[in-house]
Amino acid sequence: MEKFLLNTKFLKTTLFITALFCTGTIFAQITIGNGQTVLAGDIAPGATVTINAGGTLEMNVAQSISSLTTANAGVSTISGPGALSVSAAITIAGANTLSVAPVIIAEDLSTEDLAGSIATVAGPGTITVDDITINGTNGNAATFIIGSGLTVQTGSIVSGNGNNQTEYTLVADGILKISDEVDNQGPGIDNFTCNAGSTVEYNGGDGQDIFVTNYHHLIVSGSGEKKLKNGGSPVSFGGNIEIAAGATFNNGNRVLSIAGNWENDGVFTPGGREIIFSGSSAQSIGGTQPTTFRKIIFAQGVYKHG
Repeated sequence: MEKFLLNTKFLKTTLFITALFCTGTIFAQITIGNGQTVLAGDIAPGATVTINAGGTLEMNVAQSISSLTTANAGVSTISGPGALSVSAAITIAGANTLSVAPVIIAEDLSTEDLAGSIATVAGPGTITVDDITINGTNGNAATFIIGSGLTVQTGSIVSGNGNNQTEYTLVADGILKISDEVDNQGPGIDNFTCNAGSTVEYNGGDGQDIFVTNYHHLIVSGSGEKKLKNGGSPVSFGGNIEIAAGATFNNGNRVLSIAGNWENDGVFTPGGREIIFSGSSAQSIGGTQPTTFRKIIFAQGVYKHG
C-alpha cells in the first residue's frame, strides 16, 4: 500500500499512514494526495484542505472547513452524501477538475491565475457561492467551465488579476443560476459559451442585465426586469425560454431565434424586432400569462399554442 504524508498543526511530528481511509485522528490542515481518500469525519472543523489530482474527500458526514483548494492537473474528487460548508474560498487550479457529488456552500468560488489553462467544476452535485472569480495572467487566456451535471448558484461572475489583454471565457455545460451580474466591464468576461443541454437562470431579486450571448435553455425568475442590452446582433436559443411568475423579460429590441419552447408565466416586454421560432420539430408557445409579440416568424412552420 502506498504511503502518504499528512502535515497538521495539531501534530508536532510527521505522520505516515498506510491505510486507504484515514480514521482515528482529527487533522486541522490536510493535503489529500493522488490515490488517497480521506473521510470528512477525520478532519477538524475549520481545517484548510487541499485535494491533489487523484485524491478524494469522502463526505461520510456533514462538515465545515475553512478553505478548499485543488492542486495539479487532473481530477480532484468530493464524494459521498454529507454536505460541505466552506467559510472562505474554493480555489480551483489550472488544468484541474473538481468533481462534486454532495452539496457545497462556500463564500467564493475562484480559480488560480490561469495562464492559458482551463479550470473546471463538474457534477452531479451542487455548489452555492456568493461570487465566482476567474483569475488570469496578463495577455493569456483564462477559461472556467461549469461542467455537465453540476448546478451552481452564484451572485456575480467577475474577472480578476489580468489586464485588458487577458481573454476571460466562461463556459456552461451544466446549470448556472445567477442572482447578480456577469461582469463585462474591462477587463470583464469576454466570452460566455452556453453549450447544448446547459441551462442559465437569472434569478435575482432585482433587475438584472442578461449577458449578450447565445444560450441553450434560458430561465428568468425572481423579481424585477431581466434585460438584454439594446440593439446589436440577434441572440439564438438552442432550447427553451421560460419566464417565471413575478419576473419580467425584456429582449432589448433584439431579434431572438428560438429552437425550443416559449413559456410565459410572468411578463414579456417586446422590442420592435421579430421573434423567430426556428426549431426543426414541434414548438409550443404557452404559459399562464398572455404574450404579445411585435413580430413573429415561424421559420419551419411547426408550432402549437399551449
